[in-house]
Amino acid sequence: MADTPFDPDAFLAQRQKEAEAAAAQPPAPTLADKAAAYIPGTQGVSDFLRVGSNSATYGQWDRARAAGEVLTGGAPSYAEALQDKVARSQAARERLGPFMAGTADAVGGLATGATLAKAGGAVVGSAVNAARPLWQRIVGGAVEGGAHGAAQATGHTYSDDPSAYIKPAAAGATMGAILGGGAPAVGAAAGATSKALGFGGSRVSATPGGAPGTVPAELSKAADADRAGLYSMMRGEMGPRAMLPDTGPSMLGTAQGAVPGTSGPGKSALTTNLRTRDESSPAFVSSEVNRLYGPAVTPSRVATGVREQMEGMSPEYRQVLQNARAIDTQGIDNRLVGMLSDAAGHNETTIHGIRRQLEIPTNPGVLDPHPGRIQAVRTAVRERLRDPGEVANHPTLERIERVLTDELQDKVPGIRDLDSRYAELGSQERALQPDSPGSRIFQTDRANVQRPDEFRDTLREAATPKGTATGPSLEPYRLGQAARAEIDRIVGTKKNDLLALEQVLANPQDYNSQKLAIMFGQDRADQLAAVLRNERRGRDTFQKVVEGSQTAARMEAAKAQEASSGSSTNVGQPLWGRFEKLIAGGYDKLMAHQADTTRDRIAQIMATTDPQRLQQIIPQLLASEPDKRARAAIVDQLVSQGFMGAGVGLAASQGGVERKKPLPAGFR
Repeated sequence: MADTPFDPDAFLAQRQKEAEAAAAQPPAPTLADKAAAYIPGTQGVSDFLRVGSNSATYGQWDRARAAGEVLTGGAPSYAEALQDKVARSQAARERLGPFMAGTADAVGGLATGATLAKAGGAVVGSAVNAARPLWQRIVGGAVEGGAHGAAQATGHTYSDDPSAYIKPAAAGATMGAILGGGAPAVGAAAGATSKALGFGGSRVSATPGGAPGTVPAELSKAADADRAGLYSMMRGEMGPRAMLPDTGPSMLGTAQGAVPGTSGPGKSALTTNLRTRDESSPAFVSSEVNRLYGPAVTPSRVATGVREQMEGMSPEYRQVLQNARAIDTQGIDNRLVGMLSDAAGHNETTIHGIRRQLEIPTNPGVLDPHPGRIQAVRTAVRERLRDPGEVANHPTLERIERVLTDELQDKVPGIRDLDSRYAELGSQERALQPDSPGSRIFQTDRANVQRPDEFRDTLREAATPKGTATGPSLEPYRLGQAARAEIDRIVGTKKNDLLALEQVLANPQDYNSQKLAIMFGQDRADQLAAVLRNERRGRDTFQKVVEGSQTAARMEAAKAQEASSGSSTNVGQPLWGRFEKLIAGGYDKLMAHQADTTRDRIAQIMATTDPQRLQQIIPQLLASEPDKRARAAIVDQLVSQGFMGAGVGLAASQGGVERKKPLPAGFR
């Protein structure tokens, strides 16, 4: 077969037909287009992603894809490829419709804002700026929104004329600034609402095994305000009887607000537990004093026992004196005469009387030399020294007792050791008397007050061995018994006046508290002060929550009775007025019931007395408010960024492509 000659015109005509046929065919489907053909709804997903991606990249997604086609040889020029991508994006926006397209813009804008916030470049919702005042965030949001809006509008404008970008940029900046400035306010409002409603808050049960419930917002805020007091309770510094209302003014005020209104198990538990604790306070204080200082003694009875020991030494004295030689009484007489030279009035009478007791009954004017006679007179002098009626004569009697003692100890072998034992017992007996330093430890009048330094010196001197004794004296121990008896007397007479009791024994800077520490140790003084302070705080809580709430409860009851008695006054009102009042009344009752439920829930938690249970509840209370603040901040950020994203994302539809020539064949 002969070859057909090549016809150039016919070949070009055929190629022209093929080109026209190809131009008439739709463009080759993309991967998304192919998926849409098999998966229902995928076209909408593809359109949503296309629009959102452009908003997230300030219109750069279409530009990037156009540049990619040019680089891979899929398009003859960047301008033609870009026009095709923009046309496709516009078609996708039209298929989505205004609402879904706007949503895609908002999602894209939100993604951009979140990325910038994470990188530290965002003002609205940024963790760095979350603590700034709201007005500063509004100003920052307006600036940021304006920048977002201008960038979006400029990025979605396609033109060869630079001046064509000015108008869209201004419009986008204006819209972004308006909505960006409002974003912090909207976010803060949403965050506050979330915090107030307590969504997702800590859940706590007041009683073991009880149904847990969300911590009410009022209790959460109070716990956060009194955080230091709650920590103190957890450390045991408020004592084993502390309750949540004791931890600070905010918790106390919340407890006060929880008891008015209708009755409930929480209110009953709180008032009952506070009352029971208050009524048991005197017994608790007494038991704590006994625990710290031991049981109190009756000084007069102990002194009687010591006196009996002193009297029991008489046989020993008689045995020592039985074989003693006569004493030359001239020395005694000389010293007594010397005392008369500077004596006057009743002192002189006292000296003459004792000298006559020393005389031989059958030989007036001559002193008896027998040691037994001198010992008998010395014993009588010592008895007078114990007589309160002889206080005025004490100086003279003490000098006479010293004269007789010196003579006996110098002339009678063995009596010095007996005198040392007797002196030791005598010092113990005197330490137990009502006028001893131990018994006067808490007296504050000018005549009897002892300063802490003076009291410390008294104890130091009291511990000095008596006579020939080698060991320390028990006089300080007896002074401690007398002081302990004074504590018992004060507590016994002021059990129901905890404030006065605290003022007498537990003011750290007062003399009484300092002398208590000197006598019994600083640790025990501090523990007693803590007991009295905690019990006084507990009574204050009881008076403010239970007793102070009774007036409010009576007022609430009176209001309820007035409302009940006025419920029949609707007769004669228009039908709509009665209906409106009925609706309002129902709403008020619903709100009142909700308030009562919340108050009773707070009261139930506040009524907890078990220390172990409180150790579980307190961390939940402390975590609740920060959790709510954190959730509010999260909501604030999400809503702020979403609101701004929606605003600046809308700027994506404000730009457009300025087409100065038709698309080439084969490109769309």
